[in-house]
Amino acid sequence: MKRLLSLLLAYSSCEAKSIVDSELLNRVAIIESNLNPSAIGDNQEGRGAFQLHHAAWLDGVAWLRTHGLYLTVLDDYRVGSMNFETSQMVASGYLQMHEARLNRCGECVTPLKLYMCYRFGWSGARRYDFNPNHSDLRGLDRAVLTRARIILSK
Repeated sequence: MKRLLSLLLAYSSCEAKSIVDSELLNRVAIIESNLNPSAIGDNQEGRGAFQLHHAAWLDGVAWLRTHGLYLTVLDDYRVGSMNFETSQMVASGYLQMHEARLNRCGECVTPLKLYMCYRFGWSGARRYDFNPNHSDLRGLDRAVLTRARIILSK
């Protein structure tokens, strides 16, 4: 699995200058679960080290398949989301999908903007204008982005 992730990341970096790499993925897993592959959160919806919800899993898998990665292990969300390597691959696809969308919209892609898309989904991040300092951010969302800023800047 690690070899497949390395090949996938290498392939994506050949297409364009992607910021999605194993270091960014590990930092996302630290933000989401402190690297705990058996974590369950968000009212039982976020699963595994990357706390992927089912809809995000499907989007990540669709992105990977569009880019040539057909693995049946990606079909089983309940099992795959609790496996670090499998969920890392899907998180990579999900982040690459958002990175491509940010590029198409003319947004400067930064790790923190990309994480906002990961955390809030495309519509949620756009509601905040992809701005981690948006005045409408409150409570837990602001706290998570503050933590993310620290972890992503190391």
